[in-house]
Amino acid sequence: MYDDFMEVQYGLQCLSDAYLKSETGKKFQSVLNHLFAGLRPEIEQLFDRCQIHLRTDTYFMCVSEHKLAKVLQMISTMGR
Repeated sequence: MYDDFMEVQYGLQCLSDAYLKSETGKKFQSVLNHLFAGLRPEIEQLFDRCQIHLRTDTYFMCVSEHKLAKVLQMISTMGR
């Protein structure tokens, strides 16, 4: 669970750094400013409000494919 939280936190930090510190992020901010007055701060505020949900309501799942015989063998040895 903690690892999942840290993965989400790391992703949000990368997104923030790209948006605020990179040349591409600064160009994107400029485009938002140019499209519609007040759009950029509105999007930023919306994203800021959503971050708590991104941190707490994001789930990871790992799926693997195994042959049935292997799965049955794994299950039968779990209780030992």
